[in-house]
Amino acid sequence: MAWQIVAAAVGGLAVGVWGWVKRDKVVAAWDSLVIALRGKKVTVLGARGSGKTTLLTFLSKGELPKGNAQTTSAKRVAANRLKLKDLQLDLKETKDLPGGEAAIQQWKELHDASDFVIYLIKAHEMDVGRVEYDLKLINEWQEKHKSKPRLLVVATHMDLDKGFVMLKENEQGDFHDRFVGKLQRCFSSFKTMPSLYLGGLNNQSNTDDLVIKIIGWMHDA
Repeated sequence: MAWQIVAAAVGGLAVGVWGWVKRDKVVAAWDSLVIALRGKKVTVLGARGSGKTTLLTFLSKGELPKGNAQTTSAKRVAANRLKLKDLQLDLKETKDLPGGEAAIQQWKELHDASDFVIYLIKAHEMDVGRVEYDLKLINEWQEKHKSKPRLLVVATHMDLDKGFVMLKENEQGDFHDRFVGKLQRCFSSFKTMPSLYLGGLNNQSNTDDLVIKIIGWMHDA
């Protein structure tokens, strides 16, 4: 399944958005972000139920709040949102990988043709063996590719982890480190560990926050 994003005018959208990601100061404006990401190819990989379709649908049709990420959901009204279709991303979703060579080849072809690859982990039902297998394949493709795409790993369904949901801001770093520890063997083949984000796609607020992080990563990568 694939979405080709239709080009859209961006006039009047010179609104600072990077305070959402950096949270210290605004370092880019929406119009410059659009220019930086226009036409970039993004592939989303992951097992069945990891959130591939949900994420890609939101990236192609969704909107993000203009305000700070800490704004309450009640204040994120439609009139105060930025349309993600203005980024004009070329988005690709792969079929679920049953282990057959045909599916593996599809993953590789899309990986090689992309600027960014986002690998999703279904965190609440995590199959570490499957994750290890997938990431090992991706790493092999990266090593063989001259202009290897940027790789981001995203653990979704974190809203089902009570420990994560109850985290205070000053506890997030330690939780992230513990989660990375669970995946240590999955990242063992990488010379440099890819970035890892944790989040949920279960509601508008959590999806906003996770997609803001992902777009920030693409902009900075």
